[in-house]
Amino acid sequence: MAFEPLPSLALARGTIDRAGNRRADEQWRTTRWKDDASRVLVVSHGRAVVAGDPPVLSLMAPSQAPDVAPDQRWFLGLDGEIAVFAVPGDLPDGPTANLREVGALLSDRDAGLMTTAVALDAWHSTYRHCPRCGATTRVVDGGMARCCPVDASLH
Repeated sequence: MAFEPLPSLALARGTIDRAGNRRADEQWRTTRWKDDASRVLVVSHGRAVVAGDPPVLSLMAPSQAPDVAPDQRWFLGLDGEIAVFAVPGDLPDGPTANLREVGALLSDRDAGLMTTAVALDAWHSTYRHCPRCGATTRVVDGGMARCCPVDASLH
């Protein structure tokens, strides 16, 4: 039996430059967070604010985003020259959706952003301890890793 390959995987799309070379640069990320040209996606329990038909993610300036600790400002990457972050928090007003509802309908950029932001939110809220020793880990690399202060393991 022959199988036809899928044309694309709805949640594996993305156009954002992950900017791995900037991820560990805390000063650069802080500067970009203070720049209102940067954009922030707020996520909560797998949901984000979307609008329109087709749906588009509602992104905001950092000054409009929920006030969160620096380790909860997850750097998603660069959209051209624009830094894009995600934060957990109360969703702003507007219609909300989860990935099952809108993932396949979002643009490549928005599908990649929402998939990563929702995954980071779930991971950071449920896996806070080192699997080796049980110590509470700390967020590093703009939210893409957690480090154990006891055994220095990186997760």
